[in-house]
Amino acid sequence: MTELFRRYYVLVVGDLEITGLDVGFSIERTLRREPNRASLRVWNLSEDHRSAIERMERVRTRLEAGYVSASGVIFDGHLVEGASRKDGASWVTELRSGDGHHATRSARISYSYRPGASVTAALEQCARMLGVGTGNALDAFGRAGTAAGSVLRQGTSLSGRVDDVLDHLCAAAGLEWSIQGGVLQVLDRGRSLRREAIRLTPGTGLVGSPHVDSRGVLHAEALMVPELEPGRLVSVESAHVQGSWRITKVGYVGESAGKQWGASLEAEPEGRA
Repeated sequence: MTELFRRYYVLVVGDLEITGLDVGFSIERTLRREPNRASLRVWNLSEDHRSAIERMERVRTRLEAGYVSASGVIFDGHLVEGASRKDGASWVTELRSGDGHHATRSARISYSYRPGASVTAALEQCARMLGVGTGNALDAFGRAGTAAGSVLRQGTSLSGRVDDVLDHLCAAAGLEWSIQGGVLQVLDRGRSLRREAIRLTPGTGLVGSPHVDSRGVLHAEALMVPELEPGRLVSVESAHVQGSWRITKVGYVGESAGKQWGASLEAEPEGRA
């Protein structure tokens, strides 16, 4: 892995791109159906930019962070609220954002499917109601084969919260879902994304000593490695812990002018239902 040094970030809120100012952020992303969340702070934006943010509603909020030699998107969601306050001689603009925040709290569906209807139609309807993209959902259900196809074989009426409907469809096909980066992410239950495992060692960003708790859950700290994301497989090599786990939760905390600039993660053995 490229040597990690010299902090770097770009924050985009709507059509406003922010870089070069002091920022702070706390981000939590999980495999649960609840929205991923981001709390961000920016110091000393111009008055025009502060006013612009306070007028924005549900605009896309995207944070790329890492190091000059290695960076990537660690959060991609929508603005929930933004406000500025005076802090001594400085102005601090505080932003609260969510990935699927608006959708999963209120979206409901009521739709009937005739016998033989494709599960694709149900998935696309759910995604539209949530206001997110289908992501890899169609491919995942396609790989699930007859289990997925049988969901609508006899015809059905889907009614209720869209997240409950998605739970039902996924359970019938042996899958699980979450919203990541504004799209559906669907995985075989207990399985990881079909990507190469991230190798995490003291030389590639691992910080301190990871440990595995009594439930078999891995807890580890790392530098700001953007590839650490829910559903990704991580291969850990340390003095006391070795093996591969599926990331279920990752938190990013950063202060461009402070000490904090890294990630913490929880991960479970792949295949755990």
